[in-house]
Amino acid sequence: MTADEGKSLLQHEPLFKYWAKELLYAFRDITYKSTYTLQKPISLKNVFVSEIGIKVYLKKIKFGDQRDDNLDYHLHLESTMLAMYAMLLLQMLTCKDYTSISDTHRISVAESDLNELQEISPELKCLLYECLHAQDKTL
Repeated sequence: MTADEGKSLLQHEPLFKYWAKELLYAFRDITYKSTYTLQKPISLKNVFVSEIGIKVYLKKIKFGDQRDDNLDYHLHLESTMLAMYAMLLLQMLTCKDYTSISDTHRISVAESDLNELQEISPELKCLLYECLHAQDKTL
């Protein structure tokens, strides 16, 4: 995708908005329809585009064990997926790969990059910030 070519998308481009919406739907489907855990975070390496940008696919996702059924686990999973979604969008905007950063530092590095982005709207910045910090509300 764009990271392979060293190019980033701008948040006001229709393609970014469309892909962000489609990726949100994909994350929703994994969160609510899959019965298995993810072994690794989803990144741009898992995003594939075809049909001149109209079709967006998530591929090569490694699934693990079957998920737990309790509410606390589900809330934790939702917050983890929101953080992954925010990092994926940041990766589209910055071309930075967050999967190579350790789990303990990934959110803080992404938040720092988010604060440095000047060309995105305050609304998108707020949305990404809230997604990155969704886990703070479920602990």
